[in-house]
Amino acid sequence: MLQSRFEIKLRLSAPCREHINCPVKISAKGVLMIKRTEVLQEVQKMRFTETYEGWQKGRLKQEEAASLLGVCDRTFRRYLVRYE
Repeated sequence: MLQSRFEIKLRLSAPCREHINCPVKISAKGVLMIKRTEVLQEVQKMRFTETYEGWQKGRLKQEEAASLLGVCDRTFRRYLVRYE
């Protein structure tokens, strides 16, 4: 049963609940909770990775890749420097 947009009912084993640095939080009721900001950050990383691969293979120009990400050309080049 879906609790809200980012909460999912799930039963996990005890060892999984002991992870300290895991971005996934589990409530006492066994509800899986992921912070909205962490979800959005992961989505942004996935979008960049897909766009980067398209640019590297020559399917996209830098301007097109930047447009897909919603940033300017210069910001896309900054992302490239950080990623590589």
